[in-house]
Amino acid sequence: PIMAVPMTDPVLLPGAQPGAEERFMQRSVLEELLTANPVDPFTRAPLTVEQVRAHNADPERAARCAALAARINR
Repeated sequence: PIMAVPMTDPVLLPGAQPGAEERFMQRSVLEELLTANPVDPFTRAPLTVEQVRAHNADPERAARCAALAARINR
């Protein structure tokens, strides 16, 4: 992964074609990238933070991600 750490606030980037691999990034990293250059880091298409979707909208998934991050960061 680009960040080399578990994502605690992953977001789904728009634009994946049906059947194509979805693209996720840590929200804070994406926000920093978009501040410097407002384009999708994978496709170079124009992108704003409002266009991404939270991946951890499911509370159970969010809890599993948080538990994994806590285990790794011990």
